[in-house]
Amino acid sequence: MHRRWQWTIVVILIILILGISVPYFRKSLKSAFNYISNPVINIFVKAGQKTKTFFSVIGKINKLANENENLKKELLDRKKEEAQIEVLKNENLEFAKQLKYFQENPDIDFITGRIVYKDPSRLQNYLTINIGEKDGVQKDMSVVSQGYLIGKITEVNNNSSKVFLITNSNSSISALVLPSQALGLIRGQLGYGLKIESLPKDAKISTSDYVVTSGMGDYSKGLIIGEISEIISNKNDVFQSANVKPMFDYSTLEIISVIK
Repeated sequence: MHRRWQWTIVVILIILILGISVPYFRKSLKSAFNYISNPVINIFVKAGQKTKTFFSVIGKINKLANENENLKKELLDRKKEEAQIEVLKNENLEFAKQLKYFQENPDIDFITGRIVYKDPSRLQNYLTINIGEKDGVQKDMSVVSQGYLIGKITEVNNNSSKVFLITNSNSSISALVLPSQALGLIRGQLGYGLKIESLPKDAKISTSDYVVTSGMGDYSKGLIIGEISEIISNKNDVFQSANVKPMFDYSTLEIISVIK
């Protein structure tokens, strides 16, 4: 009987001890869990924040890239418009100069056109223009730019024509030097140059003298070919000769007129 009471007291004490210690144990266990788990949780939280930041940055980069692409397109369109305006301005200026020449020479009948092809190598010395048989163009008609001779028609199609330039090495034109009226022969040179040969020995010629067509041959009379840039003959030569600078610039040539 005595031993039973002893066990009863021991059980009661154990229950009391557990009742007192369990909350503390729970609290300690919770603290330990928090101590262990918080760093891990913090890692995942920070990783999540970084991932969110990463995708946010990616989104901003994509947005900036799209905006940059749109700006590039707008800039390209603007440059294209500016280039087209500049081309039109140059063409209008050339048209105005062509018109002025023919207004000052009302007896000349002409057709105005645009160059649609140039030889990029500059070796063939030919041009193609956008006017042809339907416009009244015929073979051997003189072709001018602002009144200056550039060549003649050698081939005619319905909507286009081919122009043989005076600077072609196979070109030869009967010409006069002004004001001396010395008669000579203009020949084309490589590199878009000209040379006048067979001038009389006693003819008075000098640099800056104008050279014009004589009217003998395929070209109309009085068309300006160029001006003497250098006298290359010497006193022992039978004839005088000189280099002649053409009055047109091949690289900027766009508008021409065909004289009927």
